[in-house]
Amino acid sequence: MTGGSPLHGYPMTARPKTRLALLALPLLLTACGTTASLAHPSGTPPTAPTATTATTVAPSSAGPPTADGMSMAPGQTMAGGSVGQPPQTASMVCGPEIRGSIKTLLALPGPPVGTSTWEHGLFTCTYALPQGRLVLSVQQSADAAAAKTYFAALRSRTQPATTLTGLTSLGLPAFQSNTGIVSFVKDNLTLEVDATALVATLGPQRTSRGDFAYTVATDVLACWQE
Repeated sequence: MTGGSPLHGYPMTARPKTRLALLALPLLLTACGTTASLAHPSGTPPTAPTATTATTVAPSSAGPPTADGMSMAPGQTMAGGSVGQPPQTASMVCGPEIRGSIKTLLALPGPPVGTSTWEHGLFTCTYALPQGRLVLSVQQSADAAAAKTYFAALRSRTQPATTLTGLTSLGLPAFQSNTGIVSFVKDNLTLEVDATALVATLGPQRTSRGDFAYTVATDVLACWQE
């Protein structure tokens, strides 16, 4: 993937949300791009991705599959109107690594299903979880400068929001709202994890929705780092 700041190796004196990320990152760094998965710590191969879209594809002209198992005909559009396939760095938020991470964090019986759209450079994956709706989105901008402009506009729309600094920012521009939204920008990609529709506390560790969103976001960044 694209280069950037390192995402691991921080001391364990970090703030609580950073410690949550540190617990998840080593496992996911092993899982990304391999048959290992957080969803199957015993080593059982993960199930095939089941993300869905509103698009139907002509079997005779379908192109290569995306990272989450979707395929598209040349020039085909997904719901919303972007032409072609979403980049793998975007579509992986609906793929097996992140599905497995969510399953483990929430102690779900199986990996959740994500429903995805690809619209105007924005890939969105929505998970209908027992705890509520979780939305992961990745905006692909023309370049890093355009991504920072998009990120700044997103932050201004997300109020109140706190800029993440030091260890919690992982060396990237980032912010978090007190309602459960976390966003990072890396190169030309802006990641947003929206957990505002989830219950207040989640999983066996009774994690707040904000810290849960942060951990999921760092799981995505760990895959991007590879």
